[in-house]
Amino acid sequence: MSPHLRLRGAHLTSHPLIEDIVFTVLSFLVLAVVVSALTASARPNLAVAVTSSALTANSKQIVVYGTLVDVNGAPIKNASVEIQYADGSRVGSCRTKSDGTFKTQFNEGPAPYTIVVSFYQNGQLVTGTCEFVAEPGHAYGVRAVFTPPSSFVFVPIPGY
Repeated sequence: MSPHLRLRGAHLTSHPLIEDIVFTVLSFLVLAVVVSALTASARPNLAVAVTSSALTANSKQIVVYGTLVDVNGAPIKNASVEIQYADGSRVGSCRTKSDGTFKTQFNEGPAPYTIVVSFYQNGQLVTGTCEFVAEPGHAYGVRAVFTPPSSFVFVPIPGY
């Protein structure tokens, strides 16, 4: 081996300290982007199941009533329940009672419809949405279950 050859180990340049600092900064930037993307995508879920359907007296009206509960089956009280047309305009709204029940009605419009549920939990506004299709002249009994967001972050720690 020539005395002029130096082994640089795992470093790419002849300035290992600068290389380490740049690599560390870039690693933190990548980590920040990944964490913010995962945080933004961690949205609560709203699952709506139709439990009954019946005809109404008004052939142009749609009635949606039911119960809003959390994953443990506990009622969510004082939550805002809004119905929106496909274009996003709000057409019906109400608040849940202490037992989690709600009822709203609206005229038929561009489908699909969206149920938007909002309430405060631990001082933070939580919102969930769910699309549904409904026929005018019907009343729909629903059970809406709100599940909290869940996500995890896997961060590989580079070794060199």
